[in-house]
Amino acid sequence: MSSPGRSRPGMGAFTLIWTGQVISLLGSGVVAFTLGVVIFRASGSVTRFAMLQLASALPFLLLSPLAGRLADRFDRRLILILAQLGGGAVNLVLYRLVADGDLTWWHAYPVVATSSAFAAFTVPTLGAATTMLVAKEHLARASGMLQMGASLARIVAPFLGGMLLDVVSLPGIVVLNFASYLIAASTLVLVRIPPPTPEQRPASRPAPAAAEPAGREASAWRFIRRRPGLFYLLLLFAALNFTIGMVQVLLAPMILSFAPPRTLGLVMSVAWSGTLIGGMVMTVWGGPQRRVPLILGVMALQGALLMLGGLAPSAPLIAGAAFFFLLGMPFQIASTQAIWQRKTPPAMQGRVFAVRVMIGGSSIPLAQALAGPLADEIFEPLMDEGGALADSVGRLIGAGDGRGIALIYLLAGLFVLLLAVAAGRLRALRRLEEEIPDAVAGGEGGR
Repeated sequence: MSSPGRSRPGMGAFTLIWTGQVISLLGSGVVAFTLGVVIFRASGSVTRFAMLQLASALPFLLLSPLAGRLADRFDRRLILILAQLGGGAVNLVLYRLVADGDLTWWHAYPVVATSSAFAAFTVPTLGAATTMLVAKEHLARASGMLQMGASLARIVAPFLGGMLLDVVSLPGIVVLNFASYLIAASTLVLVRIPPPTPEQRPASRPAPAAAEPAGREASAWRFIRRRPGLFYLLLLFAALNFTIGMVQVLLAPMILSFAPPRTLGLVMSVAWSGTLIGGMVMTVWGGPQRRVPLILGVMALQGALLMLGGLAPSAPLIAGAAFFFLLGMPFQIASTQAIWQRKTPPAMQGRVFAVRVMIGGSSIPLAQALAGPLADEIFEPLMDEGGALADSVGRLIGAGDGRGIALIYLLAGLFVLLLAVAAGRLRALRRLEEEIPDAVAGGEGGR
């Protein structure tokens, strides 16, 4: 029986948690935006601004495996509550620094890193908890809601942060973010997240004929490697994330090479609205029965859109290509999440999802580190007026500032397109939904 005053598992309980998480994400996004603006204004250093992003990314990646193991061993609801309260406590430290006028760029790094560390415990735990709340036929819809919420925060946070910075200043923004953490924690107090049942634990499930005994599946990495379809799916998204990490870094320099900053802001808003609309559609639709063809089809389309975005220095063209590129992301992510949730035993999902985050996301910092030198030292000189490729490739996409980055977009798009075609030829990936049995029989949740 559920505890008095708490919602029963199901889409209602998930929606309550989701609402709190969206509020928390929005508050965190506003603080991240305004803190970056303040640091950049104070130091005038792009490097210090970039290091702030690195301080946010690394703890998340490094702590994900530990977070996944804890999510499988302890109460997932308690972990989520402690992560929200920990993020709120970090905001109290930040408030003390900004209120006293002691905040410097080197103070900001540990504050941001600690906040990211608490966030690292939220993602795999929330993914594993969703499986226990929502019936398996609604998993893709729930994943679409998560993508829609994250997209909404990305779209609104910069506008809201810019407005609030002039109205309540950074200390007031930090207080509002602290309140958002408390709201998210409060929604978790009101729900019950069931633990995995004995039947859902790998030790008590019959092993597939081609698999090792279930007791030897304790390692998340071993679990993935013994299922080639899931392993190829993981590698596929690591490769895609490498490309996305690179083109995201280079988008702003490419646009600023021919347009003012306000145009960049408009393009970014249009682009991120694609993820919001895609998330809304996925939430209503729920996705097809077979999700791998959708994933590969969207990926092929994204490759073509990257190539389109590099063809000309046109803000409407780039905005349109970026919008449809990001429109496809919720379909990919929600479909992939649903596959992993259905094929992974609930008692292992925290660890397995953490490995997914670590491996799939580890390619993004590498891409971001390589993007600048590739553009500055190789591709921009090649595409300068009088450069080695100005009279050949330059006749197609133009020569001059920013066209080297455009060439990177063309090559990245071609890579993604070929990647989708090659992935479609892998039988283990193409047939994984049929050949790997579901580990979630009917879901604990309801409508």
